[in-house]
Amino acid sequence: MGSYFGYSDDSFIVAENQTRAITGYSFSLHLDSFEDEYWPDGSPKDFRSQITIIENGLVVKEALVRVNHPLEYKGLKIFQSFYGPAVAVTVKDIDGNPIFQDSVVFDGSLSDQGIVWPFGTFTLGDNNLFCAIISSAGPSDPLIPAGELRLEFYDMDSVEFLDSFPFAVGTPVEYQGLSFSADYLGQFSGFQLKEDPGLVLIWIAFALLMAGLFLVFYFPHRQIIISIQPGQTGSSYSYAFLGKKSLASDEIQSLTETLNGVDVETHERKSQK
Repeated sequence: MGSYFGYSDDSFIVAENQTRAITGYSFSLHLDSFEDEYWPDGSPKDFRSQITIIENGLVVKEALVRVNHPLEYKGLKIFQSFYGPAVAVTVKDIDGNPIFQDSVVFDGSLSDQGIVWPFGTFTLGDNNLFCAIISSAGPSDPLIPAGELRLEFYDMDSVEFLDSFPFAVGTPVEYQGLSFSADYLGQFSGFQLKEDPGLVLIWIAFALLMAGLFLVFYFPHRQIIISIQPGQTGSSYSYAFLGKKSLASDEIQSLTETLNGVDVETHERKSQK
């Protein structure tokens, strides 16, 4: 549908080593890696994503995407927009079988007294658990040490707080018979996806334009202006025809006969008492 009517997504988020399908298209985007650079004052200097386009299980295109240097594939433009931290999480049941294995992006934030904590969430529907992973706000964070995480559990229906634990890479957390592991810390990339309306709309617009031109040239606008003035011995009239008189000779002849038989073959504009 996007190739016909246009498509736009200003917040398409993919974590490192994660593949995400693009709604309405036959291909997916895989984020191979993300890199960022900073100036000495801490402001961003550059950030870029190495991505792979996968279609029907095959790699069809690879590119390095950075700000103002998008990748285009089948009419869809992929722009680098924003980025942030992410963590790869694995959850196993009591038998050691993975029931969740994906990257959780820290695309939300909590703030209190000037301290901002990035966080991400995921759900385990079969266990009725809503899980939040909160990242440290940095060296000045009084609650979560720098470089560490905190894992919180909520009831998925009531959103009631259940419990929380420190969460670190390589140190699993056990809760309700489940094992939660942070496999590694990484990054996510936020992309802007955009495709303008395609050929179908262009052809429709062209057809409407041609139809309008046809109506203008083959059914020209015609207008007759008549002025009738009272006089002492009767009324007089005059008329003017706007457009080609040859295209309306019958109408002019009929009008002239009605207005006392003025000869239009020898007069384009005439008055008669």
